[in-house]
Amino acid sequence: MGCATVGFSLRAIAHPPRRCLAVVESFASPRDAARLRPVDLDPADLLRAFVRFRLLRFEDTDGISEWDPKPTSLVRMIAQKRR
Repeated sequence: MGCATVGFSLRAIAHPPRRCLAVVESFASPRDAARLRPVDLDPADLLRAFVRFRLLRFEDTDGISEWDPKPTSLVRMIAQKRR
């Protein structure tokens, strides 16, 4: 996951609330990308982080995000905590 989100994400995933639904939309880049931004998530790392959740939707695509009108690599995910 991106540098700025790793600690928070790991704490949130380790102790999710009951009936948790995780929704993610972020820029996507491989962990070893030359210009890794703090908000970039490696799609493979995101899937590994949520392995104990039920994946409802996952997109690793090029598109236009909600916050930037320029096409870019994006990762989108909706996952639900397993009961």
